[in-house]
Amino acid sequence: MLIPGEDPFYYTTGRRPRFPVLMFDSTLNPYGSEELLNLARAQKIRWLIVKRKLQVRTEIEDEARIIALLQQDFEPVKRLDNYDIYQRK
Repeated sequence: MLIPGEDPFYYTTGRRPRFPVLMFDSTLNPYGSEELLNLARAQKIRWLIVKRKLQVRTEIEDEARIIALLQQDFEPVKRLDNYDIYQRK
């Protein structure tokens, strides 16, 4: 699961998305923060990647709350130049 999802991550890694939302912003995210947490659990999302410096500044409604809720189930694994990588606990 990639937040906000602006990179061509799935294309470059050859991975298939397991989450129904590929890009998070105020126009594309149909789910509330609690729903996102429940969906991540239901879809058995194992990795959470949070991009810190964005190419296009998109507003994600409740972004801090979404990340805080997801971090309940994930632990930090690596901090890269522009990404925080978490793995399911």
